[in-house]
Amino acid sequence: LQTVLQTFELRKRFNAIGFRQKESDFSYRAAMEFKPKKSGSEAGISIFQQDNNFMNLTVVREGKSHLLKLTVQEREQEIKVLKSVELEDYEGSIQFRLDSHSGQYHFSYSLDGVNWMNVQQTADDIVLCYGYIGTCIGLYATGNGVDTGDFADFDWVEYKGFVR
Repeated sequence: LQTVLQTFELRKRFNAIGFRQKESDFSYRAAMEFKPKKSGSEAGISIFQQDNNFMNLTVVREGKSHLLKLTVQEREQEIKVLKSVELEDYEGSIQFRLDSHSGQYHFSYSLDGVNWMNVQQTADDIVLCYGYIGTCIGLYATGNGVDTGDFADFDWVEYKGFVR
């Protein structure tokens, strides 16, 4: 179990904090408070190998709406939105979960910490480690090119690895 208390101010570039993935099968959860005032503000979790090879599950402010987006950038390809869902009942608190087992990543979220909504399942080899860098799992926040002045507060993080 690892815990983190972290606040990110959303700037032009992204902020990330994470740790190396050691097990192929794991469960990663994070709780976030995020009430962005500006469009383009985005925060959530990420599994990443490098700046050009990652998957992000984030809350994004677009106009007056809050969207949950799962994005992926595979090596040498453009960023793609795999799933986008409007969070109609979003009041600023959310929990994210990424489970890895049976060759799949399972992304989900909860607005109340009890009821979990499935977002998407993907193959677990989208984010591959080539060389010495290794794959990391962590927190992510960005202003997408704008100093928004918004903040994302991460209350806790939990990681559990499992032996295959």
